[in-house]
Amino acid sequence: MTDLPAAFLERLKTIVPSEHLESVLESFQRPRPVIFRIHRPEAVPSQIEQDLQSQGFEIKKALEEPAAWMLLNQNIRALQETQVYKENQIYIQNLSSMRVPLALDPKPGESILDMNAAPGSKTTQIALMMEGEGALTANKKICG
Repeated sequence: MTDLPAAFLERLKTIVPSEHLESVLESFQRPRPVIFRIHRPEAVPSQIEQDLQSQGFEIKKALEEPAAWMLLNQNIRALQETQVYKENQIYIQNLSSMRVPLALDPKPGESILDMNAAPGSKTTQIALMMEGEGALTANKKICG
């Protein structure tokens, strides 16, 4: 049913109730949606949305956040070939990762310590939300 490592499967069996194990295993087989967000302060969400739609991309809002979308009809590679991606106006990021800064709701002028900064998706999102004002310290644990 799955190509997951045997040790991982055994661990899942110990932490996931048996009545939920099948649905958890099935979740690893489902394709993940491509989610992206605004990545530059000067980028205009409505313009990015319009540009992508004019190129045949079907997108819809991914969150309450006005600058996050889900790609509905093409793959990640097609999105990476667009000008808005190449110009670093959008950033591909997991939806679960986007929710953390949204819950934190950082404001300009605040001091934030990101203790789980690798690879930097949440950190750059926090910085964008802080509008370049305040202190943001990013820490990446590199061993042990």
